Amino acid sequence: MAGKDEKEFGRGIKAGAIAGVITGALFAILSALAIFTGMSQIASMMPANMATGVVNTVAIVIAFIMGLIGGAIGGAIGGAVFAAIFESLPGEDALQKGAIFGVGVGVVFAILNFQGGVMVMGTILVADTIWGALTGKFW
Repeated sequence: MAGKDEKEFGRGIKAGAIAGVITGALFAILSALAIFTGMSQIASMMPANMATGVVNTVAIVIAFIMGLIGGAIGGAIGGAVFAAIFESLPGEDALQKGAIFGVGVGVVFAILNFQGGVMVMGTILVADTIWGALTGKFW
């Protein structure tokens, strides 16, 4: 029986990591768009001799790398938890169970990040719901 449990955890880790990379890439793209739309504001705050294009490019690259790495690591950890509680989650199939799990994770992280405001909390909730649904899809 231990082999079956290990197989399920491996399945959850893989599904969560794949979903994490996808949602991490989506997060990175949205972060890049936010940086692009704020470029004029950023440029107005920088010294005249500073190359704002370089700063923005570095910020975008860092956001993309952190989105992918953070998504994969967080997704793998979340996937292991998903595998551990899969049978006890409500829902008829893995996609529904994943979305429900993602909402739960999103609520927890939104509460932990309440100082970021409603926009941040909503973004976290939506992102984690998407991640959960993708984890269920790849399950």
